[in-house]
Amino acid sequence: MNPAFRRGARGYLVARLQEALGGLRCDGVFGVRTDEAVRALQERSGLPPDGEADAALWRATGLDWPDEFERCLSLTGAFEGTGYGGCNATDIDGAGLTFGIAGFTTASGEVQRLVAEFARRAPEPLGLLTPDRRAEFQTLTEGRAEREAWERFVFGETGRVGADVRALFAAWGENPQVQAIQRAFVRRRFWEPAVRCASALGLRSMAARGLMLDVWVQNGGWRPAHDAALRAMDRPGAPEPLRLRHAALAVASQARARWRADVLARKLVFAAGAGSVHGTRYALEAHGFSRFES
Repeated sequence: MNPAFRRGARGYLVARLQEALGGLRCDGVFGVRTDEAVRALQERSGLPPDGEADAALWRATGLDWPDEFERCLSLTGAFEGTGYGGCNATDIDGAGLTFGIAGFTTASGEVQRLVAEFARRAPEPLGLLTPDRRAEFQTLTEGRAEREAWERFVFGETGRVGADVRALFAAWGENPQVQAIQRAFVRRRFWEPAVRCASALGLRSMAARGLMLDVWVQNGGWRPAHDAALRAMDRPGAPEPLRLRHAALAVASQARARWRADVLARKLVFAAGAGSVHGTRYALEAHGFSRFES
């Protein structure tokens, strides 16, 4: 079966496809209307009208088929739920502000570095801030402001993200240049070490690389404690699906108790090929790759 996007897929790549198909709400959810639009284009293009948006269908829209990195990122981005321009309303997990396609945080310093780059390369949305707030923002980006200063700017006295900050981030999220900056950051900071880690563990499938990307995004990377937990479960010659399950369990075992179920649910989508995250059903084969495609 060719890799393809199908009914049930979610994420920014689905939104990109919807925009290219035209006449659709670009909500990033591959539902009935997107399926119908795909079949209609297939019929016009002489392709089998099966509703599966494979590489041939993407070419028919004028788009390049997304590479493995983007397909994995689109799924993890759907789990994160913030898109390119969304953020959390309050700090619920101690990570401060969480923003963007891979849930960048102020705790890690990722938001600060990215936003400073956005301001340099796409400054127009800064006009949404009042002059005083814009001056405060520029002071933060020009110096080496501490995390606390950034979070005071974002959350203010109420502990909730201000409307002006939400509008600023949303405007940046719609900017193709800013979207490209975010993807390049994820590729360099998360994807490349995730691929190296999967290879070092002897995991060869796209599902494994997707799982490791999710580990880097959600859990800060594969750590020695994960290694130890995996070794305790692994058996020589075990098939890759079982090893992926063990890896999922290893990562979840090291997560905080409050978040352990969420971590495991996300990782088991890659290990089992399908599962529910935050009440939504996800299947790898609907998101552009077969479970054990190498």
